[in-house]
Amino acid sequence: MRSRKTTRRAATSIAVGVLMVGVVTACSSSSKDARNGADSPAISGSGGSSSSAVADAQRIVDAAGKALVYAPVDTGSTASQIVPQTTWQGPKTGPKPLPKQKVEVVFCAAGTACETVAKGAQAAGQLLGWNVELIPGSGTAQSYATAMDTALSRKPDAIIGVAIPGASVADRLATAKQRGIVTVSAPDSPTDGTNPWQAYVSIRQPLTYQIMAYQVIADSNGAGDAIVVRQADQPDLIKGVTEYQRVMQSCPKCRTKVVDLTIPDQTNPAVAGQKLAAAISSEPGVQYLVLPDDNGFGNMIAAVQSSGKKIKIIAKDATNLELQAINKGDIYAAPGASLDWMGYAAINQVNLGLNKQPYLNAYDQGLGIHIYTKADAPADGTADFTKFVDWVSGYKTLWGVQ
Repeated sequence: MRSRKTTRRAATSIAVGVLMVGVVTACSSSSKDARNGADSPAISGSGGSSSSAVADAQRIVDAAGKALVYAPVDTGSTASQIVPQTTWQGPKTGPKPLPKQKVEVVFCAAGTACETVAKGAQAAGQLLGWNVELIPGSGTAQSYATAMDTALSRKPDAIIGVAIPGASVADRLATAKQRGIVTVSAPDSPTDGTNPWQAYVSIRQPLTYQIMAYQVIADSNGAGDAIVVRQADQPDLIKGVTEYQRVMQSCPKCRTKVVDLTIPDQTNPAVAGQKLAAAISSEPGVQYLVLPDDNGFGNMIAAVQSSGKKIKIIAKDATNLELQAINKGDIYAAPGASLDWMGYAAINQVNLGLNKQPYLNAYDQGLGIHIYTKADAPADGTADFTKFVDWVSGYKTLWGVQ
């Protein structure tokens, strides 16, 4: 599996310390909080039995630590719907890929998990004999618009956006549609009735947040006090935090505080440090920090180390940098779905669109979630999800390629 190699200076600043990775529970903040960039007050769980919540959480965490877990939908899953995944659950039939297609992949920023997804799409396209080009943004709405302009200028057959919110490029997507260009969004899913992208691929971010909530519950024996960082400019991550909060309602002794940061905030040492220091200071009993990804990773770890508290960190996505950080002792766990797999799934949606076939639902790609910890995080940071499910063969069979 293709891994992400990071070159960010922040990554090299990660120091081995007393930090351990754990899950931060999200508090019951509203979408209004996210839009306004307002941090939410810490809120405790409100119902259910602690023993029952812990038992459910431990079952799910054990299964996700051994292999993959899967649920049929991204949101609203009950604990009983999250089950072990051992076989290919992606598409089994589809149209023959068209020859010599040109695809532009616009992604959030270089050196991030977005780039790993983009490179996965590029590798999948190469299997089909397609020309797939990558265009990075820089984590801002303006950079996404500029990257989309570049993509449109190259007159592609399709455009894939990786963590590019539709609202920030809605006019460009309308232009693409007028020109007959297929557009696919990954790793997001539709968040409102506008659906500016033509198709979506979910990397199961809302479901991953549910898994992180269960990990906090299990690890704390039903008494976790957590801070959750929410990327307030990424709709699917806002939805994920909402799912986290929903799960934590079953844990009456758990507490959650949400802190809103954008990608530029995360990568700015002063902003990230100030916001996290304030959040940690406001929660004297905090035990966990839950991160949406590895953007500004060194800044996040430094802020926790500066607090002098033993706070466990769980970082979503299972990226190269996160897995290396587990082995260094900087974080405790990194749950996520395969980023490369998601790139293949995006190319499959493109193939359906080019053949004028119905698109799959965003979550019908078969992706399962694994929790990496010290027990199995590869030393070089290269995550290989094919050892759980041979998803590469699944797509090769689907497309009729070797």
